[in-house]
Amino acid sequence: MTEMTPAQFLAAITEGGRVNICSIVPDGELSGGIIRVDTKLQDIEAWAQHANTNAGLYYSLNEPLPGLKDKKKLTEDDVAAFRGIVLDIDPDEDEER
Repeated sequence: MTEMTPAQFLAAITEGGRVNICSIVPDGELSGGIIRVDTKLQDIEAWAQHANTNAGLYYSLNEPLPGLKDKKKLTEDDVAAFRGIVLDIDPDEDEER
């Protein structure tokens, strides 16, 4: 498997559409916003490298509506198109692995 940069990964899953990316410092502020991946791959890469020094990087799989303001955590009402559904299922603490 070939390793991808954050920008290459986002371009692959979004097919050039809008995506919301943000960085979150543990117990801190949210920064980032809604961008179009197709025109700003170099900008995404520079931002991700800077943000990833002291924060986690997060993205929204589903495409946000056009015209939403930057630095906003998305809600269901902000989604223009569903690209997929993500599940995070953890076993019960007493369940054998």
